[in-house]
Amino acid sequence: MCEAFNRAILGLREKPIITLHEGIKHYITVRIVKQMQMLERCNGDICPKIQVLIEKNKRAAGGWKATWHGDMEMVNFSVTNETDKYVVNLTQKTCAYRKWDLTGIPCAHVIPCIWHNGLACHLTICNVLSLIFCHIVPSIMFCHFVYMLILCRYLVAGNHNV
Repeated sequence: MCEAFNRAILGLREKPIITLHEGIKHYITVRIVKQMQMLERCNGDICPKIQVLIEKNKRAAGGWKATWHGDMEMVNFSVTNETDKYVVNLTQKTCAYRKWDLTGIPCAHVIPCIWHNGLACHLTICNVLSLIFCHIVPSIMFCHFVYMLILCRYLVAGNHNV
């Protein structure tokens, strides 16, 4: 992301600070509009790239068997494929494989647990992704905006080796 941003403002770096600021503002605005237009073409609640990952994980989940641990909420499971075994907690959204913890997208070990409870994988993922895109993504965009402001200060100070 940083390399792409630096490449985008390469022509603006030699400009006066106001022109640099306006150029960065224009770049960000155009990028946000392009991303919004791309999302408008999507059908459903989940973007196409995430949907492809989910379908891939669903196919991989075929070899895994979920075993309920007997808790009243039906959230603790162990998942096995005869050679490996992982522990899954649906309430805490954790899997011992840690892919679900890191990405927020249920891995092949979590999907059999979701199916065991009779839930739709799509609804579970939408709940997680709405949390991510309502809270995490705006803060990331703010961080990039702050980074750009700091970059502008360095450029104004004459430090062009950023």
